[in-house]
Amino acid sequence: MWTNHETWRNLSRSSDIKIAKIEKTDFITLHSIGLGEIMTFQEAIASGLSRYIDFDTRSSRSEYWYWALFAFLVSIVANIIDGLLFGGPVLAGLVGLGLIIPGIAVGVRRLHDIDRSGWWYLIIFVPLIGVLVLIYWFVQPGTSGDNEFGSNPLGGSPAA
Repeated sequence: MWTNHETWRNLSRSSDIKIAKIEKTDFITLHSIGLGEIMTFQEAIASGLSRYIDFDTRSSRSEYWYWALFAFLVSIVANIIDGLLFGGPVLAGLVGLGLIIPGIAVGVRRLHDIDRSGWWYLIIFVPLIGVLVLIYWFVQPGTSGDNEFGSNPLGGSPAA
């Protein structure tokens, strides 16, 4: 995008743009500006699989999006294996059946984190608009502290 290095240097020196290198030691700074804590990929998968029928508590943004990434990657691998071995959606179908309940559960818990009823998940059945509304809600920060569905899933003040 930047073909003229001199333009980039001048732009980066302007007072309107601040360029910062984020390192592990900058976690306190990230937390103080509202980015909060995040779950690791492994923690999110373990939580999603161990709480697969928990529709009562809360899940953080990082837990939801890491779960979505996990389900997407597993589906891709299952489809590749199906194409190579079975010629039909045998394994992909089993993976879909195995991940649908935990996926709905983590989605409902994510709605609880933004203080919405899990019944709002049914909006997914409204063509196009339902999915867009859910994506919008899923990227919102969770409510700070406790709400009617429990305490902050990461214990900090705002949920990630």
